[in-house]
Amino acid sequence: MKNDLTKTDKVNNKIIPVKKVLYIFRHDELSDYFTSTGSFSGPADFLWGLGSLDAEKIDRYYVNAPRLEKRKGIRKFTNIIERPFSKYTKIGFPIEIYPLFKKQINKADEIFCVNDAISLSILFWKALGKMKKKKIRCIVMSLQEREKYFKRKKIIIRFISFLFRHADTLITLSNEAKNNFSKKYNIGSTKVETCYFGIDTSFWNPSFSIEKDDYILSVGNDMNRDFNTLIKATPDSQKLKIVTKRKLDVQNKKVDIISNWVSDNELREFYQKAKIVVIPSINVKNESPGLSCSLQALSCKAPLIIPRIPTLSELFRDKIDCLFYEPEDSIDLMKKIELMNGNKTKRENISENGHNTVIEKYSTTTMGNRLTEIIYEA
Repeated sequence: MKNDLTKTDKVNNKIIPVKKVLYIFRHDELSDYFTSTGSFSGPADFLWGLGSLDAEKIDRYYVNAPRLEKRKGIRKFTNIIERPFSKYTKIGFPIEIYPLFKKQINKADEIFCVNDAISLSILFWKALGKMKKKKIRCIVMSLQEREKYFKRKKIIIRFISFLFRHADTLITLSNEAKNNFSKKYNIGSTKVETCYFGIDTSFWNPSFSIEKDDYILSVGNDMNRDFNTLIKATPDSQKLKIVTKRKLDVQNKKVDIISNWVSDNELREFYQKAKIVVIPSINVKNESPGLSCSLQALSCKAPLIIPRIPTLSELFRDKIDCLFYEPEDSIDLMKKIELMNGNKTKRENISENGHNTVIEKYSTTTMGNRLTEIIYEA
């Protein structure tokens, strides 16, 4: 997509320079969503607002760095550095991104790094004197929860803090994470912004032609998912469907584990048919565990139960948008399942309110609008 070098703000009659913004992804399956003409096919959730940035002000493009494919060339060399860093931090450090995509990066005015690993690798080169005139915006996702692996290694914390100070904007997904992040890494709060994650509500939508089934649905693969608590809390007679690649102990319950690949269309139908959706998590402080799945479920008008975690409590209203349970507490989760199971009116009210909240606050459109503000504010 190309724009003129300037646009006129029709309200304030000011000349606005069009900025070239490059998104850097590292998602092996992302190419499957783009057609031969460059258009995007499928839910735009993990474009992180790219498609919803104001096209009148921003010339948008992206690169997708390799992650799991066989290493060759410079990636063999950079792995010598990335492997020990990843071993101690559980975070990638793909410093090959800059030399691999130097041409595209040099064309950009601003660079958006969509996760911690990409952010650290790009900031590494910025610290070495590259990209001096580029503004670097970094989305911080799970770094704070990885600290438990290196919290006693002060040199790693200092190194990460040093890199982050070379960013122009650090973007967290909640105010709770923003405040804690600024304190932990000694970064001025003016450099850290909050942008709530948004999903593609035009794709994740309810179906009035599909009847609800009598199963509880849960989805996810990440290390925070607490499926054991969910399985313990589920009544023996209740059908439970879990979409995951993780190996689970079903504890003689009626659990249907779907470990094979599930398309976005199939997953949407699972949400639409579910009586209840539960996205369980261990107790974390700064991450927003299962946020994308929670938003997808609500957007499909599925009644939702999630753990009472600070970041999620900031986004949703208990007993209005969803039901909260105490994390890692199977007894409390069992009570919430029974409460939702036995009250159709409550399920309908919560699913309606939750759906409206997502449409109003947590869509790719609202995310794109917020990111456009950040680009032109900072």
